[in-house]
Amino acid sequence: MSVLPIDDSLTALAAMTLCSIACAAYCQRCVAGAPQGPLRALAAAPLLALHVAVPLAFDTTTAAVVGALLSATLFAWWGSMKVFALVLSDSGTLAEQSSAPFLTFWAAYFLPVTLAPARGSAKGGRQGDEDTPPGPSLLLARFCAKLPFMIAILALLDPHDDRTPAASWLGPGWLAGDALWSVIVLLAASGLMDFSGGKK
Repeated sequence: MSVLPIDDSLTALAAMTLCSIACAAYCQRCVAGAPQGPLRALAAAPLLALHVAVPLAFDTTTAAVVGALLSATLFAWWGSMKVFALVLSDSGTLAEQSSAPFLTFWAAYFLPVTLAPARGSAKGGRQGDEDTPPGPSLLLARFCAKLPFMIAILALLDPHDDRTPAASWLGPGWLAGDALWSVIVLLAASGLMDFSGGKK
């Protein structure tokens, strides 16, 4: 039985999540931890190759297209740009978060945001009370509020887990079906972004 390409939407999301964790762990330890120059570039090479390969692991003719869309955005686009910046400079997003907790580094790696530098690097000591980030409980509540909508849309697009939508006009190539897949991507990305600005 062939494992690839992945043709199930939930399996695709799980595989993409596990891969993002592995990539972030490797990047923080081996790429950000390497001295800038040839050694860092060499350490980043397999990571960048994996960024390109991940979207190819999903069958785009099935519900797993959501994994292809998300991974193309999170890995091949945002992730690659930030790794390139890390290779070329010690002042990029990943370089500034290299010693941060793993969840913060992961968010800086894959999300389309620029996190504030770690505490102690702010000038003048005047930051703090003006823009207090939401706490973990509120961030989790936001994410959990979006999750049911994503699951409900996935159930509508593939109710019997046989790659057959609930109605023919929800299938690939139809405006409604493609629009709902876009909503899935937006909900997933915005749900992940909820965790990028929390308290450290």
